[in-house]
Amino acid sequence: MPKPLRVVLDSNVFSPDHFPTLKQSRFLELVKSRAIVPVFPAVMMEETLRAFHGQSRTMLLTEWLPFILETRVQFCVELPEIWRRELILRKGMDASEYLSATHQRNLVHVLRTLPVDGSSSLMEKVLPGWLRGDEQRKLTRKATIALRRHPLPANSRPLEETLPQLQLAAANRLISFITPHKNVARNLLARWQVNRLKYPFFTQAVDDHVFQPLLPLVDHRAAVDYNARPDLDILVHLVRADVLVTNETRFMARAFDEIWKPRGRLRFSTPEFVATLGCR
Repeated sequence: MPKPLRVVLDSNVFSPDHFPTLKQSRFLELVKSRAIVPVFPAVMMEETLRAFHGQSRTMLLTEWLPFILETRVQFCVELPEIWRRELILRKGMDASEYLSATHQRNLVHVLRTLPVDGSSSLMEKVLPGWLRGDEQRKLTRKATIALRRHPLPANSRPLEETLPQLQLAAANRLISFITPHKNVARNLLARWQVNRLKYPFFTQAVDDHVFQPLLPLVDHRAAVDYNARPDLDILVHLVRADVLVTNETRFMARAFDEIWKPRGRLRFSTPEFVATLGCR
């Protein structure tokens, strides 16, 4: 039996402009036949659920979420949990990116029972965290723009020489998300350095945290996107997937083309992807 095609879906697929195209396609048919396995990263679901507090709430509740739930796919955990499984639990390449069965059932129940009037206590609990994330995105974008305004000094070391130090600094920052203990963090860092390929999600996240600030340094014309960090967090799931479906044409498209296209991954817009699925 052919291996199913693993497809990462960006949140902009679930939008008034693009969802009708996907809904009318063979996507669900192919998912049910196991020809396609959709991947819904945690940050993608967060961005989609933001519609619950916006003008698209009705479409979210009556069209987008029912469509997502009909795939019966397992939802992904947050990235720090994947890193924890890889490094602390020593699962390495066998670490699951998915919610446990219990958490999956609980999430599905919540999504099926979101009230149409927007009065969800759970959503009110997560909203402050999302707002803090929004503020961090603004700060990151501001810092990135500042980098773009200053060319590299003529006597600076080549980027390829400084890359290992930048990666090590990024790894240190990311490990702080999975343990507050310095001794544990030091041991995890040493474990990762011995065999980086053994921890694919963590290693890719490290590379991404270097890619984002370096891009405007090497290309001052590069788009500085407010959603650059979430875009990279979605792209990291291509570690185990084959295709990205997104209608983004700025930072995410650039990051995909530089990081994932050379590795044989494919990127489609919603209309392009639907065209590859053929007619009903």
